[in-house]
Amino acid sequence: MVEFSYNNTVSATLHITLFQAMYGNIPHYQINPKPAQKLPAPSVIKEYADRLAELDSYLWSEMT
Repeated sequence: MVEFSYNNTVSATLHITLFQAMYGNIPHYQINPKPAQKLPAPSVIKEYADRLAELDSYLWSEMT
């Protein structure tokens, strides 16, 4: 729970959470005893990659 709380804290420097900076999404706490192993659709993967690219650009602009 401590790690989850730390990852959910907004950074004063980046103005987003550290988890979001690393993985591109906000961490969610959920318990799945037997998670289903379904692959996401290609469009979902593309959207995720696009969000990561936008986040990367934003973080680089904040550092310069």
